[in-house]
Amino acid sequence: MNPKSLKIYAPILFFALLLIDSHLTNLLEIWTKDNYYPIVNLLIMAFMVATVHLSRRYLMISALVIGLIFDSYYLGILGINLVVLPLIVYWMTRYKELINTNVITQFFTMIIVVTAYEVFTTLLQAIFQLASVDFITFITQLLGPTLLINMVCFLLIIYPLRKLFSIK
Repeated sequence: MNPKSLKIYAPILFFALLLIDSHLTNLLEIWTKDNYYPIVNLLIMAFMVATVHLSRRYLMISALVIGLIFDSYYLGILGINLVVLPLIVYWMTRYKELINTNVITQFFTMIIVVTAYEVFTTLLQAIFQLASVDFITFITQLLGPTLLINMVCFLLIIYPLRKLFSIK
């Protein structure tokens, strides 16, 4: 894919992955009968792979727009993803030389980034009293299952994403 078409298709992909993330997360919550809350983060994985070929400014604007859409549609409260998603993307663009060296470093980066994303969003919800947070419940019912499902999703989606964002 050439750089110009990548800039056109990337936001469409980010938006589609936002929708896929929410549907898969909802299906997993139904499947676990609300005992666990695994959150699928394919969007974060796409941002991670996109840092190689897209500029920081482009990715930050995309993250702001996607965060705004996410907050307004799914949460109804503007701010949490509007802040956390661009911060995570900024961090990934800042350290893109370390992140995108190979699949193994991307795997461990994904674990760190997903953990940071979930901790920051939960922390903001606790600070603004949008949710009551118990540390043990957060670790066992949200963070653990989230990391597990994202590890599986990473193994399934990383090669197609790397192929999609490769510029020839």
